[in-house]
Amino acid sequence: MKKFSAILLVGLVFSVLAVSESSWAAKNFKDDDWTHSFYEDCSSEGGFANGSEVKWMKEGDTKFLRFSLAGGQKGNCSRDKIRRKNESSYPYWERSEIMSGSNKRNKFRLKSGSHYKINLRVRFVEGFASNKESILQIKSKCTWKGRCSPLLQLRSIGHYPPGYLRTEVLIKKKGGKKKRDNWSSASTMNDYRQIRNTYTNDVNVRFSPITHKGKWINIIFVVSVTPKEVTLTSQVEAPAGVWTVPIQSIDIPSGMLDPHIKIGLYRPGSDTIPNPKSTIDFDYIKISKISKADYISEVNPFINRLYNNHTDLGSLSSKLICYRHGLYDGRYIKEAKRRGLNCK
Repeated sequence: MKKFSAILLVGLVFSVLAVSESSWAAKNFKDDDWTHSFYEDCSSEGGFANGSEVKWMKEGDTKFLRFSLAGGQKGNCSRDKIRRKNESSYPYWERSEIMSGSNKRNKFRLKSGSHYKINLRVRFVEGFASNKESILQIKSKCTWKGRCSPLLQLRSIGHYPPGYLRTEVLIKKKGGKKKRDNWSSASTMNDYRQIRNTYTNDVNVRFSPITHKGKWINIIFVVSVTPKEVTLTSQVEAPAGVWTVPIQSIDIPSGMLDPHIKIGLYRPGSDTIPNPKSTIDFDYIKISKISKADYISEVNPFINRLYNNHTDLGSLSSKLICYRHGLYDGRYIKEAKRRGLNCK
């Protein structure tokens, strides 16, 4: 009887461990070549879109995480199933994403005052013929209620064949003033808008996910974070060449926390024409904190590219003059003084 009880106890303990491991594996994601763990977004509200697939797969020695999302698979985050007033044409959003960190209380954030290099190795497998399909977001938690737009979305725009890849970043509108008597509402974001930049190569040809299906590519971001803005450079490295976007300054609304990262699939849904199924593979995501010297070394090629295209300093914005201030040559320092700019 004691022997039977011991066997039963061992069996129960094993069952509990197996369930715990399975439960952890279903909500947390990290491979040996990932620098950070990620967890299932909105897991407390239902997690991934019902019917969508998020699973580990292996080809030879390459282990990767596959996301598949079909039309009508609504996300389970609180706002995914609500028709938004400012986007009335989208009745809901389809979403299956994972977020940087081990859980909701332990997010990995890009700390203010730091510089980072983010490297993704991805493969577009099928689909990406829909509008605004996000595969990566840099997002901050808002301290107010209501709308809270991402600082960055990396999106495939596929409904204009063959489609293209672009960044959408948040900037403050000129002359915008937040209503002080309406701090805890969606109007907080009304003073901000999105700026879009497409990845192009040296002959101004756009990068298209559709024309690179089935091929592993690297997407690289180099970012510098301050309390008020994120400075971003980015490029796509594919077997056929390199595509870049211009240096971008992203404005962080006052009250937002340090940003975190999301990867996966996120797109607007439709009640009339279902989105075709999209599938993407993530081999890895590597996030490295780098020194200021390494950051400058990483962004100099982007600065050179812009310098070659803008020899007339008078055509550059004051923000870009200050960004290049001290990073390139003395002409920018002189131009800043001429304009009376206080570049820090």
